[in-house]
Amino acid sequence: MKIKKRFFGVLFAVPILCIWAGVSCIRTEIPLPEVVNAGANEQKPDDTMITPIFTKTDQLWSTTEVKIAEGVSHLSFGDRDRGWALARNSIYSTVDGGATWSLVNMNLAILRQEDRVEYFEFNSDGFGRIILQHSDSDEFSPRDEVRVFQSADSGKTWNQVASKRSAMYSAFAVHGSTSWLVGTVSGPIHPSRRMPFILRWSSFEKKAEDVSRQFSTFLNPKKDENFNYPSISKIAVASSGCVVMASEENSVFQTCDSGESWKRIRSEGDPAYPDLINDLAVIGDEVRILQASGGAEGTGSMLSVVGLYSEKTEKSVSMSSYFLTRAKWVSDAEIIVAGEKKGNPLRDSPEQEKQDMDVILRTLDGGKTWSEVFSRKHDEIRGTFVFADNKTLWLIDEAGRVFKISAPKGN
Repeated sequence: MKIKKRFFGVLFAVPILCIWAGVSCIRTEIPLPEVVNAGANEQKPDDTMITPIFTKTDQLWSTTEVKIAEGVSHLSFGDRDRGWALARNSIYSTVDGGATWSLVNMNLAILRQEDRVEYFEFNSDGFGRIILQHSDSDEFSPRDEVRVFQSADSGKTWNQVASKRSAMYSAFAVHGSTSWLVGTVSGPIHPSRRMPFILRWSSFEKKAEDVSRQFSTFLNPKKDENFNYPSISKIAVASSGCVVMASEENSVFQTCDSGESWKRIRSEGDPAYPDLINDLAVIGDEVRILQASGGAEGTGSMLSVVGLYSEKTEKSVSMSSYFLTRAKWVSDAEIIVAGEKKGNPLRDSPEQEKQDMDVILRTLDGGKTWSEVFSRKHDEIRGTFVFADNKTLWLIDEAGRVFKISAPKGN
């Protein structure tokens, strides 16, 4: 889902941020602390926010341009060796970590005019999913449609398993054989109003189940026609099967019974400190959040925060001057994040924007110290990072060029 609001401009560390308070949990629920924004004169506990040390490493990760095909738009890796690439209407695959690529599907017949590929993913067994958004404008329209296709043969053939009309895609998550898709749909009574929808299905089923009603009832039990529904933007699934969803309004919701019942485990923060949850994951049964937090709307200030949560420790790491969009939580100690670093905070001209850098940061101690393992000028790269594993990332730039970014041997 496209983030309609992105804050750019002056980036600096905001001294007043949120205090994460612990939440009691039971065996089937995921611990996630509540956010409380501290006032200017309030005392913040020393152990709630980690102020990390940033260093440059002598062992920078290597960058190699990889030739696949013209116009690569999406990449997916099931593991370090097996990967798939979507280039215009064709699918390519590799079994040797990107050294060689072979054509799998020359003309992807499921693509229609004005379709946009929102999600492209394969696992190491060659089971793939494509989510397509049909839209003829940036505004909602009755012609909008979300369609989901699955492939069991590495992308050679595709079967449709779900579709939703008058809808816009937001996020997708899968755990085992169960898939979840969330988005926004026009209201049945007032088409101009937007409501969340949730689809769930098994990889072995030919049709998805719509479980939106239970969530809508939880949010609006009195069925108030003027109720403003949250815009769900992220979803993740725990190993236990519990599902967490985050909204653009910075709320987090949870279900542990396949969507039959829901609870709000985090409410909207102080509107003076808007947050954008850029990445959401669940490691074991513990929630991880990568979010961007800034000052009051209109100031243009922005920083990123990595949320580290467990039953014993709830901490956040302040990543000042970085706008981070992707994260890979390898363990509680090792985290890899990717995004941008603002070279000139004022950015008064296009020339100053060229000082922005695409960066990859890595920590091996839970966020206390970070090494900048990759750095390139943003106007040279300006692309999307894809994780293959904790030692290999792939980057697609706006021109469709592909780069493999690898950690040094033994690192």
